Amino acid sequence: MGQTTELLKRLFLEEWKALLLANFLFTAFSLPLLTVGPALLAMNGVLTRRADDRGNSSCWVDFWYVFKAKFWRGIQLEAVVGLYLLIILWSASVAGQLDGAGRTMLWLFISLSLFLAAMTGVYLVPLLADSSIPFFSALWDAALLSFARLPRTLLAMGAVYGSLCVFLLLYPISVLPWAMLLLAAAAALSVALVWPAINELIFPQE
Repeated sequence: MGQTTELLKRLFLEEWKALLLANFLFTAFSLPLLTVGPALLAMNGVLTRRADDRGNSSCWVDFWYVFKAKFWRGIQLEAVVGLYLLIILWSASVAGQLDGAGRTMLWLFISLSLFLAAMTGVYLVPLLADSSIPFFSALWDAALLSFARLPRTLLAMGAVYGSLCVFLLLYPISVLPWAMLLLAAAAALSVALVWPAINELIFPQE
C-alpha cells in the first residue's frame, strides 16, 4: 500500500489546486448532460496523468486534452451504461410481476449484476481515461482486475459510491460541496487505490 499512500499525498496535498479545478471543470462540462461521459473521463485522466507525473502545469490543458482525445470513448461509455440500466429497469419490471421463488431469484440476479458492474466501473473509468486499448478490452481487463485486487476494489467502491450515497442522503445540502470538491476527491481516492494495480497488471502487457 506504499504506492497508494504516495499517490494520496500527491493528489490531496501537492495537487489539491488541480483537484479542485478538475471538479469545477467536470461540473461545467457536464452541464450539457450529453457530455457527462467525456467529462468524467477527462477528470479521471487529469488525476491519472498527475499520479504518474505526466501532467502539465495547467490542469485546464490536461483536462481539455483528455476531453477531446477521449470524447467518443466517453459517449460510448454513456451508451453502454444507458443500455445496461435499461436492461436492469426492464428486469426489475419483470420481477415486480412475478411471485414466489422466481421473483426472489430475479432480484438476486439484479442485485448481483449491479454489484459486479460497480466493481468493474472503478477500474474501467481510469483505464478508458488513460489507456489506448479498445473499449471492450478495457472492460474485460477492468472486470478481471476487480477480482484480482478485491480489497482495493471494495475500498475504491466505498469511496466513489459512498460519496454518491452521502450526496443522495443529504440532498440538497450536499449539492455545493459535491460540485466544488466531493466528486473529484472520491475519484482521486479511487485512482490512488486502483492505479497501482492497473500499472502492475495491465500496462506492462502493452
